[in-house]
Amino acid sequence: LSSVSLLCLCLCLSLMACAWWWLLMAGSMKEVVYLVRPTIGNMRLISEQIIEAEERMSKRKDTATIHFSIYFTPRKTVICERILEDCGVLGSLQVDEFPLWLIPFDEDVLSLELNSVFNEVNVEKDFSSLYDVASAIVQLQKVCGLIPKVRGKGESSKVVSNLIQRLALENDLVSASGEAASVSEGGHQIDTLVLLDRSVDLLSPMCTQLTYEGLIDEMLGINNGLVEVPVISQDQEQQQQQSARRGKKVPLNSSDVLFRELRDLNFGSVGPKLRNKTMHMREEYKEINSRTFSEVHQFVKQLNIMPVLDRHTELASLIQERSAMDERFLKRLRCEQDLLDGRGIDSACEYAEELMFGQKASMESVLRLIALVSLVNSGVPKKYYDTLRWGLLHLYGYDNLSTLQSIQHSGLIKKYEGGRNTFPQVKKAFRLVVDEVDDTAPTDISYVYSGYAPLSCRLVDAALKPGGLGSDEAAKMIPGPQFSYEQSRVEEGLLGEGESEDGSGDGRK
Repeated sequence: LSSVSLLCLCLCLSLMACAWWWLLMAGSMKEVVYLVRPTIGNMRLISEQIIEAEERMSKRKDTATIHFSIYFTPRKTVICERILEDCGVLGSLQVDEFPLWLIPFDEDVLSLELNSVFNEVNVEKDFSSLYDVASAIVQLQKVCGLIPKVRGKGESSKVVSNLIQRLALENDLVSASGEAASVSEGGHQIDTLVLLDRSVDLLSPMCTQLTYEGLIDEMLGINNGLVEVPVISQDQEQQQQQSARRGKKVPLNSSDVLFRELRDLNFGSVGPKLRNKTMHMREEYKEINSRTFSEVHQFVKQLNIMPVLDRHTELASLIQERSAMDERFLKRLRCEQDLLDGRGIDSACEYAEELMFGQKASMESVLRLIALVSLVNSGVPKKYYDTLRWGLLHLYGYDNLSTLQSIQHSGLIKKYEGGRNTFPQVKKAFRLVVDEVDDTAPTDISYVYSGYAPLSCRLVDAALKPGGLGSDEAAKMIPGPQFSYEQSRVEEGLLGEGESEDGSGDGRK
């Protein structure tokens, strides 16, 4: 229920006479509809609810029947139906699919909202979600036309690529001879598809984001395109009342004209930009008496941005208090930058201990720093590893043991066992660390982390060059196959012409 806002805004539901939201209690109901992801946990929960409802009706000797329906999104799976059958409730259910694939969060952002894919693939070795990824891309091609160029890096990306080719044939997007069989009215609207495994670039998500949107996400958290801003009041009584309820939710997307302009700026440039806009509005207001009617009309139109300007000024002030004016935040930032520069391993481990034992920081914050140490050093030094692991379990609870084991299995955190550390070579080959960055007028993507360029962004740059990743020597340093081909050349059961699985192909068109 918490994710209903992904499908439609609460305002839309209100317009359709949905006035209230409440917890469903026992009572006289004839229809129960479940809209769920196909997970084992969901199936067991639904089975318990159906059995409980049937037992309750049996005790009351109620002659009425409840019709249960379950809609799996984006598709139903055999394992889920099997669990429902084993629990004895499949016969009481109408089972169907609700093919919700890509959810539009913004003008240029589509998401499957499959948050557990990395864990499923890398820890549980369950690759079924990769089929969902491939199916979503095929659905996108049905709308936008066949995507001619496909580039990729990583084991999972390779699996998705093969599935896309197979599904394209099954859906008649390409013919068995390899030619494009159906194209949307507008032709090829997307030129290149770049597939990258998350495991190809584990480092970037561990670093602190430094753009305006990134810092909002770090400090307040952006969920489903919304941020919950704490309500601040000068009056003590009002403040106590407001603290008892949740903050106000603010949408963050391109429909907000000012946010569109600010979102990708380094946070250091946001304050001056907001001040300039405020001063410009004040100057315009001072000269209002000397304006013509048409100029006054234009000025009145600009007044619509004032509430938005106030909102972002308030939001930026809150973020500044929690970042630039917070010594703990600045210390964390210096620690991360030292690690990326190739120094400060010991001090970073000691700082992680300080976060745990001294600052009582969140477990996620501590784990991100430890993972950063492990990824840049090819493991956490032995003298710190056991202490950090002990501290995590004792301070945050032994119920997190499975979480720590999953993180270790995924390769995010491991003990240093010697051997070659490839990060310095990868950092040099891809220019991941840039010494001089102009945050106000950036010419390199490294400005988003004030000097560190995400490896995934560098790989996208390489993929878009002639020949794709197959002709990029630096890409061979990263584990996992790489491939570049054209879909219009796909042959049934074969990979596209010019494809390179190990970087040896010439990437010919």
